Amino acid sequence: MRRPHLTLFATLLSGLTCCAVSAQRPSPTARLQSARALYYNPAAAGLESFSCRVQPDWKAILTQATHAPVTDDNLFLVHLNSVQISTIDRLSGLGELHWHNTATPDEKFAASANEMQLSVSQMFQGIYQSWNAYLDGSMFPYGDTTATSDAAGGVHVKYVQSKMATEEIYDKNMLLTEARFATDGLAVIAIPTFTDTPDGPIISSVTSELRQPPSAAPMHTVLSATYQTVDKYRIPASFHFEIKNVASFDFALNECTVNGPETTIEPAARPDTT
Repeated sequence: MRRPHLTLFATLLSGLTCCAVSAQRPSPTARLQSARALYYNPAAAGLESFSCRVQPDWKAILTQATHAPVTDDNLFLVHLNSVQISTIDRLSGLGELHWHNTATPDEKFAASANEMQLSVSQMFQGIYQSWNAYLDGSMFPYGDTTATSDAAGGVHVKYVQSKMATEEIYDKNMLLTEARFATDGLAVIAIPTFTDTPDGPIISSVTSELRQPPSAAPMHTVLSATYQTVDKYRIPASFHFEIKNVASFDFALNECTVNGPETTIEPAARPDTT
């Protein structure tokens, strides 16, 4: 005969165990909503913008472009080293690059100088478009999303915003390990890595596979950064951008200011691309 008091005790124990497990394992949506607080977020800490002087490694860039050694007295290199460049990144908007020629380029390489200006300007716009999503917290969504747990204890997220379908995969510690983006004309797989700081992980690199359109052959890129501290905020000190098997570009960011008078240089006239 079953003893009623033991049955009741077993039922209560089962219920308490269930509730304790539930309390220890929040729902995937709840874990996602709390994930933002895990990462270093300078925007949430008050950073609105930063401005810096930019120094590209022109010698390395020209060496790659020409597939030949470039000497310090190369006239094109001398001209590029004389160019004054500054950048402004507004975390809630788009970044800008300002380019000022201190001397008129020689006719022999004037067209190449214009192309270089346009390419570097577009490159920085792309860098900030990607990087800012990690620095302002928007990479870690909440709200209208579908979040599910995976077999390894992580979280898989899906959502659609502005006609872009996004999937994100977090590990059991809610560290973002992969993001996929898709539109009618583009497909991207991004693998981010993070560096630990006392204020939480900060984005350090993003390795991407891009297909444009989605049926095209893939292009592989790597974007990485080092950091400096300016008035308590961690901001990029350098960017490295690489297109696999094509070229790589290194930019140092110096004389930076934050949330104050912007370090600007009057932009040169837009390059003639006709």
